[in-house]
Amino acid sequence: RPQALRRCLTNLIDNAVRHGGGATVSAMIEGTNTRLIVRDHGPGVPEDRLEALFEPFYRLDPSRSRDSGGTGLGLTIARRMAEGAGGRLTLANAEDGGLEAVVAFDAP
Repeated sequence: RPQALRRCLTNLIDNAVRHGGGATVSAMIEGTNTRLIVRDHGPGVPEDRLEALFEPFYRLDPSRSRDSGGTGLGLTIARRMAEGAGGRLTLANAEDGGLEAVVAFDAP
């Protein structure tokens, strides 16, 4: 489902630019597994809040102003779109700073 994957990646890149100061996009292929990685240049996210970012309307910034980041649906939609395309979306802090959003496609 290319449209679902496009929507997922668009949301991830938009989030990285808006909240993390920029985005780096890369792909890794390991055997039959593929990983699409969107990395930002921000400070990362507290570990105990990473999974909460996928909850509808959850935001680290409590403001609801569109100027400061939107409604808190981007990552919820991105995860659903990744799943619709047959992938799995996860978030992790990079060792040297920034946040990595990884869409993984693992062959059975």
